Amino acid sequence: MSAPYIFFIFSVFLCVAYILIKKRRVDFLTVYAVGLAAYSVILWFGVVPDIDDRMSFISADPRTYIVMAMAFLGLLLVLVFSGQEKGRAGWSAQAQRSVKIYLFIVAIVLLFLIGDFLSVAALADNKAEIIESKSARHNLIGSLLIAGLAYSVMHGRRGYNALFVILLVLMLFYGSRSSFVLGCLVLAIALIGEAEIRLVRHWKLGLISLLLLVFVILAKGLYSSYLAHGVVEGVVVWYQNFDAKVFLVGAEFMNTPIILNQIIIEDFQIPYWSVPAGFLSLLPIPLSLWDLESSLFNDLFQPVLFPQIKYGMAYNPWAEAYSWGGYFGVAIYAIFFPLLLRLLDLLLSKYYFSPVGGLVLAVGVYLSFWIHRNSIGSEFAYLRNVSYPSLFLMFVAIALISVFPKKKALNNSEEKVSS
Repeated sequence: MSAPYIFFIFSVFLCVAYILIKKRRVDFLTVYAVGLAAYSVILWFGVVPDIDDRMSFISADPRTYIVMAMAFLGLLLVLVFSGQEKGRAGWSAQAQRSVKIYLFIVAIVLLFLIGDFLSVAALADNKAEIIESKSARHNLIGSLLIAGLAYSVMHGRRGYNALFVILLVLMLFYGSRSSFVLGCLVLAIALIGEAEIRLVRHWKLGLISLLLLVFVILAKGLYSSYLAHGVVEGVVVWYQNFDAKVFLVGAEFMNTPIILNQIIIEDFQIPYWSVPAGFLSLLPIPLSLWDLESSLFNDLFQPVLFPQIKYGMAYNPWAEAYSWGGYFGVAIYAIFFPLLLRLLDLLLSKYYFSPVGGLVLAVGVYLSFWIHRNSIGSEFAYLRNVSYPSLFLMFVAIALISVFPKKKALNNSEEKVSS
């Protein structure tokens, strides 16, 4: 065992031990730690998959261990200096009504969008092509589902909870695997976020999490087969062709280290302006105005390092950091992401029962877990997509309350004026 490998394993052990022994809470930093562990799990065995044959493995470069150790230590540093959030306050009458109207609007919009989408996709011979042609609508559906579920579970609206969960499962078979995972994380933080988690006492929670992980891994091959062959034939074809390779390809978190390892080996570098340009993805205007795309990092590395791959690969933020600024870039990312998530944890605690609480939860979940397979630009594009539609619909809900106030509240205000 090399020194960098031991350094990496020791960093993982310190971070995981701190969360299990000291923190014992499910929040954004905990989700970030779980994602960081999952997306580096293949490195625990000292290898990364071969990009040309996923059933073959190659030894990881020693610098890959150093980069990932820095990522864990950056998280640990923020964890150690983070205190506990204050308890959540109750709902105000204004917040309750605005969220109720918001949820009603979101449910109507989602039923319309999904109904229109399925009316075409469900009957199409090439469902995958339909999904690709309607990618903007597909992404909007996923974003609204996550934001809607966040508000409904925080508000305790069981009917909306059931509706959004059913829609998440339905859309899972049309390629929305990410939305399903993020929806599960929303439920976890909202329902057990304030509870103290102990592995022995809460072993059922661990078992459910493991079963969900296996289901999500298998889902990629299953929905791909369904989209190509239909329901019955698709399941049969998936079952007949299932093997360990299908499982490994579906486990995306085991494949993204390939990008980091190859970038380190080839000493691939990206322009200094590419990372700051990624922050432009947060703006509610097209990146094309600057001749940019949120997929900038992928557009830079994939044609050079993986020209044999014809489909769009996932990203790796640590690969982006290293190719941008070496170990210095990795150190910036290792501190920046946990600090940002710590800020979101504080905001969620303070504004949990407010008209923006659900949006903070949705944004935090997107950032804490989804960052591990994205670049700065692509991740901020996801945050933009979940934020602006939800903010607009909440603005509509609050505007409706202002235009049509409750009769009792209106009478009370008139009595105050007259007195």
